[in-house]
Amino acid sequence: MKRTRLLALAPLLALLGCSDDDRPRAQPPTGPAVLASLAVAQQPLMPAFSPDVHDYAIACGAGDNPLTFSAAAGPGAVATYRGPLSGDVRGGAPAFAMVPEDSAVVIDVQGGGGAASAYWIRCLPADFPALQVTRTGPTNPGYYLLGNPSFDNGETGYAMVLDRNGTPVWYRRVGDDGAGLLTLTGKNRLAYSRIFGFVFGIVPGGTFQLEDLAAGTLANLGIVDVATDQHEFAVTASGTYLLLSYPSKPGYDLTSLGIKDTTIADCRIEELAADGHLVWSWNASEHVDVLTESMLPLQVNAGAVVERDVFHCNSIDPQPNGDVLVSMRHANTVLMVSRATGKVLWKLGGTAVNKDGAKLVRVLGDPEGAFMNQHDARVLPNGHVSLYDNHTAENQPARGLELALDLEAGTASIVWHYEAKPPQLNSLAMGSFRVQPTGERVIGWGVLGALTPSPAMTELDEAGNVLLEIDFVNGGRAYRATKASLADLDLELLRKSAGRVKP
Repeated sequence: MKRTRLLALAPLLALLGCSDDDRPRAQPPTGPAVLASLAVAQQPLMPAFSPDVHDYAIACGAGDNPLTFSAAAGPGAVATYRGPLSGDVRGGAPAFAMVPEDSAVVIDVQGGGGAASAYWIRCLPADFPALQVTRTGPTNPGYYLLGNPSFDNGETGYAMVLDRNGTPVWYRRVGDDGAGLLTLTGKNRLAYSRIFGFVFGIVPGGTFQLEDLAAGTLANLGIVDVATDQHEFAVTASGTYLLLSYPSKPGYDLTSLGIKDTTIADCRIEELAADGHLVWSWNASEHVDVLTESMLPLQVNAGAVVERDVFHCNSIDPQPNGDVLVSMRHANTVLMVSRATGKVLWKLGGTAVNKDGAKLVRVLGDPEGAFMNQHDARVLPNGHVSLYDNHTAENQPARGLELALDLEAGTASIVWHYEAKPPQLNSLAMGSFRVQPTGERVIGWGVLGALTPSPAMTELDEAGNVLLEIDFVNGGRAYRATKASLADLDLELLRKSAGRVKP
């Protein structure tokens, strides 16, 4: 039928001096696969449009959002909408759609030679934390991993992955308890949790969510005999997992600490296989003396029993040989623990004593005297130790700290540090500090003052120049802020699996 109609037009085309080959035809793309412009009438794009930036976010309200998009393909390129919008992108002409919160409008661009790209505009959920991103220098590619345990102004807790522009490219709504740790556990694999208790985990049956983005699977893992704590989830070289708990232990005479209570919250590390069975465990009370090594035995309430949080472990860093580096906040110390014997091999900071007779390592020449109430202690490839020094109990600035250790001499020296700037001083809780393989430093500030916007993280170069700052606009906190490489997470998997709930 179609052929008959075309043949019938042939005499008319001949009369007009036209042949079949003279009819208009779509030209193949010849230019680069980029957009020349992009805007949303009702909301500003975050970040501002640039042809080489392909991921954007807009603040959306609950339900459907009436949005008008204007876009134009670059010279020699062809662009089409997908998602709530469909059809060709026509040279900046407005295109209207009702876009549900927690969805994305995608613009596919075809260029010459088969080149292709996609621009994603994410309509963030109404309760997603508002972010303020300030870039002051060039950053290396990568992804920032955050979780917000506190929030305000109708927002809630999210585990989130941000790109180098601070744009959310993946997230999970953890809920009103707040989002705790979000950490990378392997290529395209993440673990995250809600907050199981304000001070430490006291929620029975609390578990970490282990999500494999490539396989599209979600599993739960937690300690079964006592409450799982949210402070740490670490992966060993053999593929097992290290978690924390705080079992209650009565029968301690704490009068020398000026305390009449007799029950402590111990620090317990458990190594679990993927199926959840126990492989190895360690109890701080067996290797750290409560009376001579605890420096901040805070009172905590768990049910009808008043406990003293004498240790408060908050990070575990597994070593290639199986040993583990443990940060013990309420002892102001970092311990290297032997997996083979359970004994403390060396003790950095804190009181000049250890129950196991560990090698004592003192920090020399510290302008703040000593680190205090620290978080996120790590052994770096060069043997240095990094940590986030909260300085909670002192009116001194919180800081990211890198220390060079001389174990034979029992000394450590500061080789790099960066302090919070006034009016931000000491950090009440939480926080992190990481040294990247490419040299930059990422500090998660934890509970740093009562500012609005409140600082979430800062990225700096090796010379201490600020490159990127991310704040919570309405107040809020990040438990940790870490950076993963582009090789760790696939952007397409992040984009397609992002959402308040697992797809």
